[in-house]
Amino acid sequence: MLGDALLHSCDGATRTSGLCEVTWARVESAIPVMRYSRGNRQASGNNMMCSPYSPESGVRTFTGSRSASVDATFSDHADDCTDNGFPRPQGYVMNLTAIANGEPPIPPDGWFKYVNFSAMAEGLLGQPSPNLVFYFPLLPQNFSAYGGSRYWTMVASPRPDMQGGREQDVWFRFQQLRCSGARLAPPCELVGTPQYYDTYWFSNSPITDRWIRPELKANASGFYGNLLAVKRYWDRELAAEGMMALSLPDTAGTNGSWLTDQALFSMVRSMISRDDTWHPRYGVLPGYGVSLQDGFQDTFTSTATAALEWGMFPYARGVIDNWLRYYTRDNGMITYRAEELAQSGRMLTIYALYRDYTGDAQLLLHHFGRIRAHAQWLLYRFGNALRNFPDPSDPRHGIIAGGDEGDTFVAFYERWGDQPQGHKYSCHANVYRGFLDLGRVLREIGEESGREDVAAHASELLAAAPKMLAALEASLAKTVVPTSNPRAPRCVPTGADPLDAVDPGPPHARQGCLGDFRGYPELMYSGALTAELADDLFNHLMYGNASALSTRPPTLGAAWKPLPALLPIGDASALSRAIS
Repeated sequence: MLGDALLHSCDGATRTSGLCEVTWARVESAIPVMRYSRGNRQASGNNMMCSPYSPESGVRTFTGSRSASVDATFSDHADDCTDNGFPRPQGYVMNLTAIANGEPPIPPDGWFKYVNFSAMAEGLLGQPSPNLVFYFPLLPQNFSAYGGSRYWTMVASPRPDMQGGREQDVWFRFQQLRCSGARLAPPCELVGTPQYYDTYWFSNSPITDRWIRPELKANASGFYGNLLAVKRYWDRELAAEGMMALSLPDTAGTNGSWLTDQALFSMVRSMISRDDTWHPRYGVLPGYGVSLQDGFQDTFTSTATAALEWGMFPYARGVIDNWLRYYTRDNGMITYRAEELAQSGRMLTIYALYRDYTGDAQLLLHHFGRIRAHAQWLLYRFGNALRNFPDPSDPRHGIIAGGDEGDTFVAFYERWGDQPQGHKYSCHANVYRGFLDLGRVLREIGEESGREDVAAHASELLAAAPKMLAALEASLAKTVVPTSNPRAPRCVPTGADPLDAVDPGPPHARQGCLGDFRGYPELMYSGALTAELADDLFNHLMYGNASALSTRPPTLGAAWKPLPALLPIGDASALSRAIS
């Protein structure tokens, strides 16, 4: 319903798609502010809404550094989600401060009458530095005759370089302000003095000196010194990347400055989420940051693509080197629980893009053995596709079979014989594109370096690529079918299999009209489609009324409109349609 309102409820629409322009203001008006990130929303005081000991994490945000192995994560209520021993904002800082100021202590069940949790806010301090700030508005209290309003702030500033230390240090500042008007209306003034903590609750206290020698308590100079160090560190890091700079206009509907900040900070968070500078993590702890997820293929492809497109070539080089050194195996497989064929094909394109963008052939030559093993594994899978379905009239002939989602692997190894592998166009198209891109680049490198083995492998890939494209085009000619919907007149299926050859269930949930949730973005990004087929995909996604579709258009590096699919084609009219 919200998506329909965004796309259709406006006075004007774009001239080609007939849809509303999705502006920042329109999104704000349709989508409510995210107040809760799972977890126990009834937790307060010393009871945390997130916990490393709970399967439901409730992490809202995080901060950290490139060198640490773990990040500092916080809940919607600014709880210490990994139970590091940070000062707890409510049960420790606010409660002890109230006692020190002669106010009644807040009982364990009284926090929802003390803090206005529904009005809490969280943001950043000093972009692009990863300093977090939380705001805690207080509710009026019956023991106070003060008629204004009060609130607390918490700033969490990470130590910028842990220099190999696994844990993440964080400096905190807590301060309470009192405002003359209701709802925090100014003028405002400090209540008492700010409190500073160096990572742990015992580094300071508003009521006692028994935990630490008074002269060693965390203080203002430590906090502000760290704040300045964070800024200097990230100014140096981003300058060393040589990345592009954006200047986007602020329009009536979209705040360009906010978009720029969001994009830049996304890259900073990508960098700090990595373990010990370069090792990937699928997420943060508690949650997807567990080590078994480190080799998730999408983490590599999305990060390397973003780094290359932003011109962050040192970061891209480190990410690619780490992936080939530790997560690509000698047999060509990936250090992960299962395959993802579309992402594996994309890896070959990323290696080619790196050489094209940077001119650096040495990284690819250094890891050539594993790059070749990975590509030859995909060549083997293409050979299987020709052998297993030798009849050219079969749509599956020459279409690579296998998984595009690692989480589904148990369905294959537990039920082999019952469950045939699907022939997904997104997997096939990305492998084709990888062969084409990497083959061209390796041919150039082989000629420049005099490496006959590199040139020979390039020939392997370049010989297979046109055959794969021909198989894709022949299969699509047999499987694309008309619909009865004039706004989405043709259906491009997810794969080449008959509707009853994969899982039972509604057709749109398995093979009908790109029902695979990765299919749309991965297939679009391969650039293997004609302009007409790209239009068909987009039109069906927008107007097909297929409620069972699990497609997620903005995921996995894909554009919302089919621009990436059209770039390799050079179709000027298609490009015009895509960007209008």
